[in-house]
Parts: sequence; C-alpha cells; structure tokens
Amino acid sequence: MKLTLLLFIAIVLVLFLAVICRAEEIQWDKLIACVIEIESGGNPNAVSNRGAIGICQITPIVLKEYNQYAHERYYETTISMAVQKYTLDDLFSIDINYHIAEWYLHRLHDHYNCDTIEKILMAYNAGITRCKKVDFDIKKLPKETQRYVVKVMKLYQETK
Repeated sequence: MKLTLLLFIAIVLVLFLAVICRAEEIQWDKLIACVIEIESGGNPNAVSNRGAIGICQITPIVLKEYNQYAHERYYETTISMAVQKYTLDDLFSIDINYHIAEWYLHRLHDHYNCDTIEKILMAYNAGITRCKKVDFDIKKLPKETQRYVVKVMKLYQETK
C-alpha cells in the first residue's frame, strides 16, 4: 500500500513539474497582430526594399514554400478541389497575407522546432537557415533582427 502511494505521489509530482516546465503558451492571434503592427503598421500595400509584401511582409521565398506545401497537402488528401496557388499580387490581399503569415509562424514553431516566441520571430525576420547557422544566438543575427524581436516582444507583452 505504501509503495502504491509513493508511486502515485511520484507520478503526480512528475506531471506537476511537466506542466510548470511546459513551453510557453503562444497566443497566436495576438502574436500575428503584433507582427502586423511592427512589419507594416497594418498597411496592406506595404512593400519592403527586399521585396516583402503586405501587412505581414511575406517574402517571395515564403510564398513559394507555402504554394509548394499547399500543393503537396492537396495530393495527400482525397479532397477534390483545386489548389489555389497564390501570386505575388495576391499578397496585397489582407486575408491571403494574414493566412500565409499564420501558416508560416505555425510552421516555424512546429516543423522547424522554434519553441519560443523569440525563436519564431528571429526566424520570421532573419530566415530559418540563418538562425540555424548561429544556433538561434540572437547576438549573432543582424541588428535589424535584434531590434525587430525586441519591438514585437515588447508589443506582445503589453497587449492584452
């Protein structure tokens, strides 16, 4: 009986610690709203000097990755509907731009194992390849990315 009680207490303690140590819960809509504010100030016609477009400043590379992903997912399902491949001009649509940004932020988190908001933002701004090369050491990323992460995180923490 004592062994069973001790085992039960140990299991409860492990579960309790797992909950406490769990990765932060990301408020996705809030994060995207903060990204929009910092990226474009909500301007759907914004175009950066590097070719990023729309409210979330989606780059042609991210658009290409999204289109490839959507195409692959279509063929993995039995849904008989046409796959919409978006163009650069489509990125001026608030809905499409938001949708792709939402997909990409989740992809950075899930597929590329960016397990904190800071890592997600670093990869969103500087690119996943660059971030992996420096093992997500923000000090080794461009100053622009460092400032970006600070701005978005500040807004994210201040926003209710």
